[in-house]
Amino acid sequence: MKKVLILMSDTGGGHRASAEAIRDAFYERYGDRFQVDMVDLWIEHTPPPLNQVPKAYRFLVDDVPWLYKFIYEVGEKPQLVEPLMKATARFLQPFVGRAIGEHSPDLIVSVHPLMQEIPLQVLARIGQKVPFFTVVTDLVTIPPVWFDTRATLCFVPSDEGYRLALRAGLRPEQLRKFGLPIRPAFARKPRPKAILRRELGMAPDVPAALIVSGGEGMGPVGDIARAVAARLAADAQDMEQPAGQLVVICGRNQKLQEELSAYPWPVPTVVEGFVDE
Repeated sequence: MKKVLILMSDTGGGHRASAEAIRDAFYERYGDRFQVDMVDLWIEHTPPPLNQVPKAYRFLVDDVPWLYKFIYEVGEKPQLVEPLMKATARFLQPFVGRAIGEHSPDLIVSVHPLMQEIPLQVLARIGQKVPFFTVVTDLVTIPPVWFDTRATLCFVPSDEGYRLALRAGLRPEQLRKFGLPIRPAFARKPRPKAILRRELGMAPDVPAALIVSGGEGMGPVGDIARAVAARLAADAQDMEQPAGQLVVICGRNQKLQEELSAYPWPVPTVVEGFVDE
């Protein structure tokens, strides 16, 4: 049995969703010919305070966006990032090396922008030659930190991603353009809408607006949802039924979920936390 190690991190839900999509596709296509393990390298295999970095993601975006903007802009300057990543790789070598050794993978797949430089540095230092694939999960605006010329293959989701990868020094033979990973279930014919709406607690015959903001429920989700609901209620004044209904996904933001669950919605509204269906 071949072993696949997927490196991800719970900074938002997109990286985990992509990792799960790749894992599920392996199992659906190859069955038990592959053992696929997903690892949050930062949380599970780095010492404090580095193992707390993913938990700061929502705080940065919601509470100190100026700092997040600064960090993001620094990440677009390889001349600043590369020395820092090399120093971090040296420090983390025993921890990351131990994680790789525990899984002994035949293939490593990274779905996070901070999971290229450090694992590749560690592999080089410990002398292991393991095929390393990067799956870029940003669609168009892609920081250079995603692209490492030492990767065996780099899967990009768009024409812009392909162009940026070439500009970063990757060769055409290293690149594959396939769109974003989706779970196999999304490629199957869905069940009837009426059945799905009944299971989800939605109104059966009313147009629906879905409001989402990533796995962490970041940004002014509540303000947007209340504004949309008010407009739908106003539009329905001369109608026999609501002009629309809302489904609001709050992700892991429990405070937001509690706030919106208690709100007196003027139109049919379903409020959920983190969901995977």
